[in-house]
Parts: sequence; structure tokens; C-alpha cells
Amino acid sequence: MRAIVLFLLAFLVTSISAQSTKIGYIDVEKVINSLPQYQHDNDSLIQQFEPKKQQLLDLFKHIFKKKRNYGNNSSIKKNMNLSRKLKP
Repeated sequence: MRAIVLFLLAFLVTSISAQSTKIGYIDVEKVINSLPQYQHDNDSLIQQFEPKKQQLLDLFKHIFKKKRNYGNNSSIKKNMNLSRKLKP
């Protein structure tokens, strides 16, 4: 009986003195984006690479136009070949 009472008292004392677990969340992206040095460096990188980005976009548009024209020309050639085969 004494053992049970002592066990219960010990259990109550340990549960009272136990600290609650705290869980926190840090939004790292928000913290980094709010740093002035990050903003300055990010702006300088954007200024440095913006012309190159525009060149690549222009090149992509040019390639797309060439690809579309090639597709149209190849279908015309196929039609011409078919019409030649059909003529006696």
C-alpha cells in the first residue's frame, strides 16, 4: 500500500515539474527576403542578367518561328511530291 502511495506521489511530482514542449516555425524565405543585403544583391543580379534573359527569349522566339516555317515548308514539299506521283 505504501509503495502504491509513494509511486502516485512520485508520479504527481514529476508531472507537475515537467515543462511543456514548445514547437516553433520560422519562415526562412520571409526572413531572407526581408534582409537588406539580400535585396541589394538580388537587385544587382537581376540587373546583370536581365539583358541575357531577354536575348535568350528572343532566340527562343526566333527558333520557334523557324521551326514553324520548317514544318509548313516540309508539308508543302510532301504535297508537291504526292502531286508529282499522281500525274502520269
